[in-house]
Amino acid sequence: MEYNHFMPTRLVCKKDCVKEFDFSKFGRKAILVTGRTGAVKSGAQGDVVSALERADIAYTVFNSIEENPSIESCAAAGSAAREYGADFMIAIGGGSAMDAAKAAAVYATNDFGSPLDIYLGIPKKPLPLIVVGTTSGTGSEVTAVSVITVSADGMRYKKSLKSPRLYPLYALIDPKYTYKLPWEITLSTALDVLAHAIESLYSVKAGEMSMLFASEALSRAWDALKKAHWQTFVEFRDINEDVRDELSYAAILAGMAINITGTCFAHAVSYPLSVVKYVPHGVACAHSLIPFLKTVRGEDPRRDDIFETAVGYGFEEFYEDLKKLLPEPPSLSYAEVDEFTALTSQSASLKNSIVPLTPSGVEKLYDAMHR
Repeated sequence: MEYNHFMPTRLVCKKDCVKEFDFSKFGRKAILVTGRTGAVKSGAQGDVVSALERADIAYTVFNSIEENPSIESCAAAGSAAREYGADFMIAIGGGSAMDAAKAAAVYATNDFGSPLDIYLGIPKKPLPLIVVGTTSGTGSEVTAVSVITVSADGMRYKKSLKSPRLYPLYALIDPKYTYKLPWEITLSTALDVLAHAIESLYSVKAGEMSMLFASEALSRAWDALKKAHWQTFVEFRDINEDVRDELSYAAILAGMAINITGTCFAHAVSYPLSVVKYVPHGVACAHSLIPFLKTVRGEDPRRDDIFETAVGYGFEEFYEDLKKLLPEPPSLSYAEVDEFTALTSQSASLKNSIVPLTPSGVEKLYDAMHR
């Protein structure tokens, strides 16, 4: 067997790890990059601030990161870090805050003629970045990818920035920050974990290590999501903390899986739905999961066996149970089908699964799912 695995992020996952963390080794001035409310509501920002004040570290807060972060917001956060003279950056939030902070850390130390020039290369080392997760789904805490929303020719679309320089130095994961998440966010982030695990499992880049991460993530996430749904809608009570912990752990495992393999066409197809139709990212990915599985199923019996073992039953039963969790997909016009097909057909992710998706297949998928 051969392995080539690289993940330089120091991952710390335990209760109160943020409260106990020593930020002083990174400098005397920090900038916190967050969304508008989630970091505060989760309690994570309060813990970070307490730890910074205890270490006598000055800080400022940039809290204008939106869902599906725009390249403009990322550049603005980088400029704020530079103007403040920050020694390091702390991202607090879910995937949007983490992805934005990865790019912002680059903007903080590099001079670009245009924000889009970040895609041409990263000449200087980014500002040191520490991420504090507040959701269970993104995987961004352990990957070298930042997914940013850009605008060109009157269209908005997601474009991935990839570089080993984007890895956070530390990822601090305390599951307690997820305990009060509403069902809608819990569902979407858990579905994102499923998508990461399933797409990684059927990637052309999959190997023994990524399959290990993917199968364990899929097993834990699917079991925990079903329990969370039952507790919410049948028992009418809060989701158990141990179920939240399982979702958090599964999200990390799935992130480590896609760090090796990347995602496939279920993610690529989801991006226009999130950016243009405002479908939550994980839900948008999940709308493509059944077509994805129907495309790759049967190509590799071993992977099929891993999938069925992980979810606990066969493909058809999984399809039916997944459908019960999903809201209705958005309605697309003919023009939107054409626009989304043109955008998605350019994605390298279409070729990353063991059965690639052609541009005509992309159109058929949008057509079948949404019209």
